[in-house]
Amino acid sequence: MASETSRLLRRPGYARYFTVVAAARATGTMFNVAAPLLVLERTGSLTLAGLVVAAATLPGAVTGPILGAWLDVTASRRRLLVFDRAVTVAALAAILVLAGHAANWLLPVVAVLYGATTPLSAGAFSSVLPELAGVELLGIANTFEATSINTAFIVGPALAGVITGAAGAAAAILVQLGAGVVLAALMAGDETFELRPADSAPAPSGVRQAVAQGLWSLWRIAPLRWNTLIGAIYVTGWGMLNVGFPAYAVKVGAGTHSAGYMWAAVSLGSMLSAFAFRGAAAHLGARQLIGISFLSMAASVAVWTLAGGLAPALALIFLTGILEGPSLVALISVRQRLAPARLRGQIFSTASSLDLAAIAAGAAIAGPLQAASGTDATLLAVGALLGLAGVVSLLTESDGEGDARGEGASASGAGFA
Repeated sequence: MASETSRLLRRPGYARYFTVVAAARATGTMFNVAAPLLVLERTGSLTLAGLVVAAATLPGAVTGPILGAWLDVTASRRRLLVFDRAVTVAALAAILVLAGHAANWLLPVVAVLYGATTPLSAGAFSSVLPELAGVELLGIANTFEATSINTAFIVGPALAGVITGAAGAAAAILVQLGAGVVLAALMAGDETFELRPADSAPAPSGVRQAVAQGLWSLWRIAPLRWNTLIGAIYVTGWGMLNVGFPAYAVKVGAGTHSAGYMWAAVSLGSMLSAFAFRGAAAHLGARQLIGISFLSMAASVAVWTLAGGLAPALALIFLTGILEGPSLVALISVRQRLAPARLRGQIFSTASSLDLAAIAAGAAIAGPLQAASGTDATLLAVGALLGLAGVVSLLTESDGEGDARGEGASASGAGFA
């Protein structure tokens, strides 16, 4: 693996791509900590703080399929990425100016604008990876991709918390805003984001055709369809932990701020195991790997309820992260392998949109469940969803590994049941 890693990092443009993408993801995760704290600090309203986060999350679930299609047909992905950064910077500046100084209803409106263009980055980042890494290194590149995602959920919230503690929530928003400006400049000058597939399949003629072909492929290619469904069930479980982790932190005798440590623990475990078990995971098909991993995670989440303090709780959560790492890589790999090359932007952005909707649904389910039945019931429900995702994975007929060398690469998606 060391040899593969070295070769990947020497690929033209890869090191810069990874750094920019990791920085974009990490600074993006700062928002869910810094923005609600700023709103709470200036307005004193927990309801408004939660509404701002929800308003920033949900629009991407609607705009993703269209924006992803735009990525597939545009002459310049970099312009769209810069546009996304510009919208982000403008929205952050508006939140800084308006919070506590204007009508409260304006803040969710601005948050909607903040979240509306986020699928552009999600789709563009994933779309170029096969061409950037090459077929022979795509496996290790997907491991780095999972690492980038996990790192974002460790570094971003931690950075936002540290800055907020030292200089206030407004300072954390300013750091995210400044990072957006720098990242826009870096993306504008990085030709990596313009890489296109070399196959002879014709590109969609416009956004409408790209949306139609992408959604049809997502349904027509059975392993890709099941992968998307499994991912949505799994992410719904994690979405419940937006409520579950703060409640769990209180249950084990720590403050609600310890929820941040819990997210860091699961992300760190996942990041480490993605590399540590990559060789062993290669001997299993994606379907079996995801199924076994998710069922193991479900069992480990059930054990969380036995923890009597923060330290053992963090250790158990870290174990769950260890069990997750290889399956996260496998989920990413299936999408990379089976998505028709000319429709990757649309398919990846649509999958990202479904994940955003699933996260929101998970949080919405967890709130009433927590109020009615308590923390243990909420955690067991998380485990049940992970177990359901594992069972669905094991029951699917194929993960497309054999087909990926043939029809799976075609834009039509022919050959899949």
